[in-house]
This record gives sequence, C-alpha cells and structure tokens, in this order.
Amino acid sequence: MLPQPGPPRALRPGRGHRLRPRGELRPLSELVAAAEDAGFSVETTVDLTRHYHRTIEQWTENVRANAAALNRIRPGIAAQLEHYLDVSNAGWGYTTKHYALVLRNAR
Repeated sequence: MLPQPGPPRALRPGRGHRLRPRGELRPLSELVAAAEDAGFSVETTVDLTRHYHRTIEQWTENVRANAAALNRIRPGIAAQLEHYLDVSNAGWGYTTKHYALVLRNAR
C-alpha cells in the first residue's frame, strides 16, 4: 500500500515562517529548445497568460474559503499564501508570461 501524501511542502509544520517558492520561470525559447533536444517536435504554443490571471484569482478565493483549515496545518499560512498569490498575480501579463506547449514525439 502506498503511503498517504501529507500536506504540500510549503504547509508542513516546522518549515519556518515564510513561504519560499522554488519555481523558476523559463523563457519560451528555452522550453522549445529543451523539448526539441529531448526528441519532441513543437506542434503548437498557446499563450495562457490572460487565463492564468483568473486561475490565480480562483486559488486566492480557495485560500480565503479554506483559511481556517490551512491555519490548523500551519498557523498564519493562509495570509502568507494570499499575499504570495496577490504579488504573483500583479506581474501576469506585464513581467510574466505563461505558455502551454503541444508536443509530438519526433522519433
């Protein structure tokens, strides 16, 4: 039997008092080069930036709706998540782009 997953790493108790996101945004050119180097052919790219702003808004709404449960896992995490998502959303479409790639196995 597989072990049941615990809370996401950012929510685990004892991890300090601040969120430390580890994501790194890459330019589209790097994503395409990596896909081609791995033997894929890029069929389509889609700019999801316009839609991703709403996605982050929905995540923020979910944090607000579930703040009590989140704070039971890690006190104060709901406010930190909300702040992080608000700051993240401020850059979408201005400094940050979000793409989806449709790939085909070229081999």
